[in-house]
Amino acid sequence: MAVVAALSIAMAPAAGATSDGCGDLDNGQLCIYHPAGPSGDYETRYFKNGGPDVVVMLGEQAKTPDGNVQPKDYDSTWLTAKAGRTVSKTRYLTMDKGWCIRAAMKTKSGETYIGKWYCM
Repeated sequence: MAVVAALSIAMAPAAGATSDGCGDLDNGQLCIYHPAGPSGDYETRYFKNGGPDVVVMLGEQAKTPDGNVQPKDYDSTWLTAKAGRTVSKTRYLTMDKGWCIRAAMKTKSGETYIGKWYCM
């Protein structure tokens, strides 16, 4: 079974290359932390380095083994990201071998961001 979730569509600039599942942004880092196996709690985290507070919604995006990128799913409430702090949301997902997942974030003002792919 692939990702167990309803998904919504959005476009985003790519985040910088860092460790698996993370992406460096202009003012922080956006990551998806994953369970040891393909199914379990996946946690999207945004650490804000500095600057003024920003209101964000966190989610994830999946990619099938054949490279079909699924729409992003923003499933957190609106969260206030403050300098030097991390905001996060956790969601149980069932992923199959060969699938990939990455963190997604949008701001209340309309910008969207994505992390780096983590593949099973």
